[in-house]
This record gives sequence, C-alpha cells and structure tokens, in this order.
Amino acid sequence: MVDLPSGTGDVVLTTLQVVGLDGVVFVTTPFHAAVTDTARSLELFRENEVPVSGVVVNMAGFTCPSCGDEHDLFEHGDPLEGIDAPVLADLDFDPTVQGTPRPGAVPDPLRTLGEDVHERVTDIWAADVPEEAVDLRGVDAEARHKRVRAGFEARSSGESFALVSDRDPTPVRSFLASLSDDIDDPDDLEPFAVERLNPEIWVLETERP
Repeated sequence: MVDLPSGTGDVVLTTLQVVGLDGVVFVTTPFHAAVTDTARSLELFRENEVPVSGVVVNMAGFTCPSCGDEHDLFEHGDPLEGIDAPVLADLDFDPTVQGTPRPGAVPDPLRTLGEDVHERVTDIWAADVPEEAVDLRGVDAEARHKRVRAGFEARSSGESFALVSDRDPTPVRSFLASLSDDIDDPDDLEPFAVERLNPEIWVLETERP
C-alpha cells in the first residue's frame, strides 16, 4: 500500500510510471476544492488504466460528544458532485480514528473500510471468461496465431467463437476475416465485440461466418 500526496504532481506521475498498481482509493474531504482535485486525480489514474476502487469521504461530519448533535464541517450541496466512483466510507471527524494505529487495535470505521476495499478489489479483478474460449495469455506470437486458427476453424458456420487475451485482441479481427472465405473486409465480421474485464484480461467474441 502506497500513501500518495493529493493532486497530480511529480510523485503521483512517477509512481504511475514505475509501479504496477492493482487499484487506487481516493480520500477527500467534502470541501469543494478538495473534491475538484480528487476528480482530476481520478481521471489521471483511469487514463493510466489503474482500477479505481472508490472514494473515502474524510471529515464527513462531526458528532458533538456533549449534546450528540451532528454537524457538517463544510458547506456543501452534493459533496461529491463530479466524482464518478463508488463511495467506500464516510468517516466522521472522530478521535478514535486519529491515533497511531496498533496491530489488533484498528478502529471499527477503518476496519470496515479495509474490508470494503478488499471486496472492491476482488470484484474488479474477477473475470467471468466464456467457456471454451481460446486462451492466449502468456503465449508468444507464433503460438497465438496457431491457437486462434485451430479454435476458429473448429467452429461451424454460425457458431460462437471467443478468445481471452492479456492484451487488446482487436487486431485479431483481420486474421479471423482472412480465415473466412465469405469475408473480404474485416469490418464485415459480425457480430464482433471486445471487452476488457480487468487490467490484465480482454475477451473477444464473434462467430464463424
């Protein structure tokens, strides 16, 4: 886990360039300027294909220990307007989360947050790959062509064909078209769909003409 400074400065950019990231969690107060910075940072990570796990709202409110009244610490309407990501937690301004953490003594709000982040990462990286898909992950170029040819030619006309890859398989469309006697233009190979299930798994689905 790497705790990065806010914004899109050199530390964040360098991290994106040299560290493989499984996901990112954004922490922001509901103050409008902080939310704007968070939105900009969120887009930067998405542009660099880092999965966004979600957003944590820090200092979401304050409950008076004397009277029990709840107070907003920032004036706002919709506190996360412009943020396109799930909210993982709303953390109040609470002394229980301000101390130095000790093993086995994690405050309940932070324990719940950790569980929610773990669940989100699991969901993001889960991949429902079609049965009998041709698997090209970790396969060299020559073997990829052989597997695609064998799998495609084994299908009957009108039968579905799918492959799973660790890179964008869209260029395979031209190769599939070349294997089809009735297809002159790769764009005529229909239906044709490519979906990125997670940062490491792509799925191509079409059918044999």
